[in-house]
Amino acid sequence: MKFLRPGSDDQSTEVEINHIRAGIAWPCEKPGYCCVIGEAAHAEYWGTLAVYKMYLLDESTSYETNDLIEKAINLEAKFKTGKCKIEEWYGRGGNDADNSKALRYWNNRCRDAAKDPMFHVRTASHTEKPSILYQLNVLRSCHRPGNELILNWTKETTYGTEIISIRNQTKIEKAQLTCDNYPAVAAVGYVATMFREHPPIRTFAPVRAPQRRSAGGY
Repeated sequence: MKFLRPGSDDQSTEVEINHIRAGIAWPCEKPGYCCVIGEAAHAEYWGTLAVYKMYLLDESTSYETNDLIEKAINLEAKFKTGKCKIEEWYGRGGNDADNSKALRYWNNRCRDAAKDPMFHVRTASHTEKPSILYQLNVLRSCHRPGNELILNWTKETTYGTEIISIRNQTKIEKAQLTCDNYPAVAAVGYVATMFREHPPIRTFAPVRAPQRRSAGGY
């Protein structure tokens, strides 16, 4: 199934997607954020390396936890078409009160909203600590050529705004950042981490001739 990337009306940005996953970060210092990321059905060759591209397909924000969950449920419904439904949601681990309250509302709301088995937020890897450095390192690799996974995004998105803001900070400032400071980067990082550490079953072989391309650095 083909989707347009957010922030673009150009039909040339259509991409065939085979796997879709989603991430969510609860409101704190900034509005909470949820996103949907799809992996292209066909890999491309960069030199001799088969590369799978990920695309930021949709996103939403809210200062209120319950409202953010409603928006996440709307995204679930939006992408619940054919084989390209959201496979899994990823979020922060931990048992703090805010996180537990949000998950309870999430599960109760999903039980009310769907006849299908309710979906849940799966704890993404390396989210037990508040630091965002692990997610940043994953995203940094996904912004550079020479890696198996490449993330495509636009600066007009909330994620793009946050990642550009982080680029302008010093190493010392970055070391002090938490997932609460940049929820969009955290949520996208959760999904990118799980795509890298728990890749889906890929049924399509690379189809393009070997070539070199540039990718946005971070």
